[in-house]
Amino acid sequence: MLRTMPCFVIVTALAACGTDDLGFDVPAPVDRIDYTVTLTGAPTDEVSDLAEETLALYLRQEDGAVSPAFLRRRADNDIDTLKSLLQSEGYYTAEVTRVVTGGEDDTPLNVEMVIEPGTAYALRNHAFELQNASPNPTLPAPQMLGSPVGQRAQAILILEAEDAAVATLRGEGYAYAKYVDRNAVADPEAGTLTVRSSIDAGHQHTFGPMTYVGLTSVEEEYLNTYITWQQGQIYDALAVSQFQQDLIRTELFNTVTVEPPQDAPDDVALPLTVTVDERKERTGSIGLRFDTDAGVTLNASLEHRNLLGRNENALFEVELGETDTSVGLSFRVPQFDRDGQTLTVAMSISDVDEDAYDGVIGTIGGGVERELNDEWRVGASAVYENSNIDEDGVDTDISIVGLPLFAAFDNTGDPLDPRSGVRGRLTLAPFAGDVNDESVNFVRIDGRIAGYLALNEDSSLVLASRARIGSIIANDVYDVPITRRLFAGGGGSVRGFANNSLGPEDSDGDARGGLSVVEIGTELRFGIVGDLGGVVFAEAGQVSDSVTPQFDDLRSAVGTGIRYYSPIGPIRADLAFPLDPDDDEDGFQFYLAIGQAF
Repeated sequence: MLRTMPCFVIVTALAACGTDDLGFDVPAPVDRIDYTVTLTGAPTDEVSDLAEETLALYLRQEDGAVSPAFLRRRADNDIDTLKSLLQSEGYYTAEVTRVVTGGEDDTPLNVEMVIEPGTAYALRNHAFELQNASPNPTLPAPQMLGSPVGQRAQAILILEAEDAAVATLRGEGYAYAKYVDRNAVADPEAGTLTVRSSIDAGHQHTFGPMTYVGLTSVEEEYLNTYITWQQGQIYDALAVSQFQQDLIRTELFNTVTVEPPQDAPDDVALPLTVTVDERKERTGSIGLRFDTDAGVTLNASLEHRNLLGRNENALFEVELGETDTSVGLSFRVPQFDRDGQTLTVAMSISDVDEDAYDGVIGTIGGGVERELNDEWRVGASAVYENSNIDEDGVDTDISIVGLPLFAAFDNTGDPLDPRSGVRGRLTLAPFAGDVNDESVNFVRIDGRIAGYLALNEDSSLVLASRARIGSIIANDVYDVPITRRLFAGGGGSVRGFANNSLGPEDSDGDARGGLSVVEIGTELRFGIVGDLGGVVFAEAGQVSDSVTPQFDDLRSAVGTGIRYYSPIGPIRADLAFPLDPDDDEDGFQFYLAIGQAF
């Protein structure tokens, strides 16, 4: 004979259970007794882990116990909590008892929670009942929503399936769909559970008019370029959420909310209200960087994020260093001609005094970048360089034009301190022009990739690795102006060596760049205390005159460093030591800057 009983329990607030409050104050004890906890009979590792996270016996263990009797009361309070936890994992007939031993004659005090899990109930069927639906929608099969039909009836999976059903309805125009209740019937003899979840679907809506609140300088027309729907289309809550995220990513606002009316309107067309709090348009910054070989470098910038009302970004930058001084101006126009496309224009003048060459370099260029999705970007541009430099005692005039193309991938989510994911960039740039009135043409290819792997749950221990391979297709290294050759060495390249110091040398013994470059590095980042962290790293690189990258003479270095994780990003201090340094090379290099090395 089939017997049924309503015993389906969904645990939603375990943290509220398991207190010691019995309605009277417990006098503060003079001494407290340490105790241990033993959990016997846990059917799964998940049950053991959840018990340690929720039972007062574990959470209050460091406080100790006043007496064995006090510990028994604490364990008794935890019995119902542990039963609810077991039921949430599908063990609906589980029994729990406690045994407290010790505490007298210096014997260790221990509390054992004994579990008899009984049958693990399987979810036989999960049905969704839609109320007030107009028109009547069709939901995917419960299994497609994540319900564990045919498997152990875990409460969290059933809850998530209900949430997925509501989200599906909201994505199909039922903007006010909400969970109502559930009914569950257990069959103890068969060890199965049947669940019916009720959802109030309501009416299906379409997109209505948009109203902006809080705009002062940003144009509505510009914000409308991020809208991916037309009025009259079926309402999609996911599209609205994406629209809100796109507005946040413009960096024009402190806060952005996009909401329909609180209560469902009678009209099918659903109006939306966009409420924003605009950020200050102008910001300035000053920073310092120190390298052993280059000395102190001062960086200053002034940025306007909304120059003409459509998020046009104008950035003026100045860099003052002991070897290099530069001034740059860049201008970016987002949403240029189409969604996700940006127009870029930039110009700079640099006065360079490097070991390999010195002189004045001027560049101007512009291009278009396009976001293919949240992770991929591609772009094409044109750049013109006009320079007058002194290379190894020879005065050189450079006038060249390049057409760089790039593809970039980044799913790390943090430009200054990535802790998981991969980022990479491949650039292909053909160049042509004149050097001292002699025509030159070459193609420069540069590829970089970095990966980040968190080794623990809080991502305080991270293994980071990077690689770079570059090549210039040309007949001879001297057919390429030195400003466009490949270099390696320095704080953003191969730490332990002076900036741009690796590779073939000129008559003065200074590195003069090559036709290929290889860089590899790995770094272990770890927390020390609070906002202070450390790193250990190893890096290597090689520059050669061969078009094909070479690995036969890699120069290597090792080092360690400190990180202070400030509100503006990690501040790093690195000390690197070259392995087998040459006689004219320093025994170490020190770097101080903002942001991780890669």
